[in-house]
Amino acid sequence: DDYNMGLVLINIGSIYEINKQSEKSILYYEQALKIFTKLNDSFNVALCYSNIGDAMLDIGEIENAKSILDKALSLRKSILDKSGFAKTLRIIGDYFELKNEPDSALDYFFKSIQIELELGNKYDIVILLKEKGVVYFDKKEYEAAIGFFMNSLEFALEIKSVVDIEDEIGRASCRE
Repeated sequence: DDYNMGLVLINIGSIYEINKQSEKSILYYEQALKIFTKLNDSFNVALCYSNIGDAMLDIGEIENAKSILDKALSLRKSILDKSGFAKTLRIIGDYFELKNEPDSALDYFFKSIQIELELGNKYDIVILLKEKGVVYFDKKEYEAAIGFFMNSLEFALEIKSVVDIEDEIGRASCRE
């Protein structure tokens, strides 16, 4: 059926994106978007928009990504998808980081982390704390960067998933 076909297309797109083939991933996400739009499935339409926006950031289509991410954010807010809303906020934070607007990036990461803490999504908290650490590292605020990396590491150890945090801590420690 169309619904399951849409999910399969999202999964294929995700595999391409994970394997650094974001152009291909976008093609699959867009096919899934057409299906879920036809089905009036707002949840998966928002998911497709978020995925497309994230993949567009990967390939440097930054401004196109932002308008698509704004659609995802608006839709996720309207359907009360808190988890998806938080993830889209994180991706918009990535957008601002790529635009070299660290304060805006940190603002979006902070908003996202507040929701993830409320929801108890520890894996996503690990990622967000790490990303905040990277922004502070790029701002040459190494003490703050180390603090966020250490907090991320604490959560990661709690859930037994260390997400490349040791390398980031090492980079920041060398700059202190």
